[in-house]
Amino acid sequence: MSYFTAEAVGFHVRHSPDNNMNYVWEASGDAYGLLDDHDASKYGTLVEACHPPVIEATIDIKPGSDVTPIHPRSRGRVPVAILTSENLDASTVDPATVSFAGATPLRWSTEDVNGDDHMDMILFFATQELSLTPNDFEAYLTGETFDGEPLAGSDTVKVKQ
Repeated sequence: MSYFTAEAVGFHVRHSPDNNMNYVWEASGDAYGLLDDHDASKYGTLVEACHPPVIEATIDIKPGSDVTPIHPRSRGRVPVAILTSENLDASTVDPATVSFAGATPLRWSTEDVNGDDHMDMILFFATQELSLTPNDFEAYLTGETFDGEPLAGSDTVKVKQ
């Protein structure tokens, strides 16, 4: 499981551990994520369980590529797939709520990105709108389903200068 650190994305931790001892955090607005014990311990005593729970989304930056270089000054587009998994049916994601590395999608479609006979969602983001630096090794996606359930996912990335 990928864990988000509150420090890396600038969120305030205000909730207690869930049943698996993962600390749940909530940002102002509708962004949610998970912290592991090490990161959460930096923020003192946490109280109150988070509702609704966050759905862990499996994402793939530049689907089909083992390497995910991103050149921030490029005028190109970065494709990011939300893959259908046991946790999430990608067709239930409301693309209007999705944010990837601080950017909103320019366009999106559904297709079987990974050849597993399940429809996935692929979204395209303007590279210059991504809030990434050469020190970032993961990029984060947040959003909601059409039913308003929060989701979050991450994938590794290599940011070029």
